[in-house]
Amino acid sequence: MITYSIADVSDQSDIYNLRNPVLRIPLGLNLFDEDLDSEKNQTTIVAKLEDEIIGCVMLQPLSNDLIKLRQMAVEPSHQGQQIGAGLLLAAEAHVLKNNFKKITLHARSAVLPFYLKNGFAQVGDEFEEVGIAHVVCEKEIF
Repeated sequence: MITYSIADVSDQSDIYNLRNPVLRIPLGLNLFDEDLDSEKNQTTIVAKLEDEIIGCVMLQPLSNDLIKLRQMAVEPSHQGQQIGAGLLLAAEAHVLKNNFKKITLHARSAVLPFYLKNGFAQVGDEFEEVGIAHVVCEKEIF
């Protein structure tokens, strides 16, 4: 059974080891070369299968009402199993509990249909970030 929860400090190494090969290495980047200090003030939600982290997403407060969803990653062998959708639901529950009103994110254009299917709306034109096409998406949370 897959569970979703806020990451514990002891999960950090496993989260990095998921994010790096899924999100950074394919772009010719290395997460461990980046300054990750700002992530200490962000909330990370993880998806676990037994004790193994198979998905994660980070939430970065931008204002009292707005939070940015970032760095969503799902272990490739578990993609297509609704884990990303579960991470979004867990993120939305956290957003509601903490009185934020809106989620924003920079979606890779290749996965834009996933976010649209999950209630996000594209706002603005495509732009390049970390060498690939992205679009801004938003969702109001009630």
